[in-house]
Amino acid sequence: MSAKRRTGKKDATDEATLSKEQDTIARYVRFNCPTSTTMFQGNEVHYFSGSKAVDTLMDSCYGTKAKNEASMLFPNRLAAVNYMRALMTHQLFFPCAEISAKEERGEGQKRQRGR
Repeated sequence: MSAKRRTGKKDATDEATLSKEQDTIARYVRFNCPTSTTMFQGNEVHYFSGSKAVDTLMDSCYGTKAKNEASMLFPNRLAAVNYMRALMTHQLFFPCAEISAKEERGEGQKRQRGR
């Protein structure tokens, strides 16, 4: 029975490691992309939007500011988006959805049914 449970788990050695180039670009995005801060479950969390991360990549030395076109990794926005998706598969970044806090209603402000 325990053999069945173990077969479903992944080994840590099976995961693909990052190349030096991917690590360098991920660090560049992390430290150069403008972030916002919020509190999440009592912890301070820094986050950024995907469009700003793509803008950061496009304006970097890997995008439009490359020395020559042969060294340019991101000739267009779609290439930068696909590269960020590849980094997400390595779990360097992860998607999240913004949840707005619901307003608390008092006794007098309860919603009434339309009868």
